[in-house]
Amino acid sequence: MDEIMADRHNNSLSYRVCDQLTNSEFRIAIMFCAFEQPELYQYKDNIETFVNQHLPLTKAILSKWQKRWHCSVEYFGYSAFGFIGDSLQPNTVQESAIKHGSIWKPFGLIEPLYWLATGRRDHLLKDI
Repeated sequence: MDEIMADRHNNSLSYRVCDQLTNSEFRIAIMFCAFEQPELYQYKDNIETFVNQHLPLTKAILSKWQKRWHCSVEYFGYSAFGFIGDSLQPNTVQESAIKHGSIWKPFGLIEPLYWLATGRRDHLLKDI
């Protein structure tokens, strides 16, 4: 019985993914973490510059793949830790733990999920 259910699930998933979607409907979100760090935070509003300067080969490979398969690729920066209040002091200690959990304010976690679901970026979500 489990094998029958697994086959049905695989066939259903294959149908939904392969038969109903075109390549242009597929999206890849490349996410860069630790953007609370000063050397990365400066790129928060311009991830393309970060990728171009620090990962040109990665960008070139993904651009070729994107052109070949006619799909979307977007880059996002995020911080699971965020900053202490409204300051730009990272809410971490060297062990990479949240320093002040009561004022935890991560950012950049929602925008990539929204883009994956809709294909549209909403920069208002960058701070969430």
